[in-house]
Amino acid sequence: MTAAMVIPGAESFFIPGNSIGILICHGFNGTPQSVRYLGEKFAAKGFTVFAPRLAGHGTDEYEMETIHYQDG
Repeated sequence: MTAAMVIPGAESFFIPGNSIGILICHGFNGTPQSVRYLGEKFAAKGFTVFAPRLAGHGTDEYEMETIHYQDG
């Protein structure tokens, strides 16, 4: 099976900043796009921010059906 295409805008994001990093995780059935505003607020204060796209999210329902809670 090939991986589904990520919906434009739903990609993980990284905003470099100072030596303090903040990890932001989106909710179930969400994407990093839904927390970007929060990441940008932290970055504006100088923090380094990373928001990964969780496995099976931001693609299609068929890929999500194959993901188990232990998947990265």
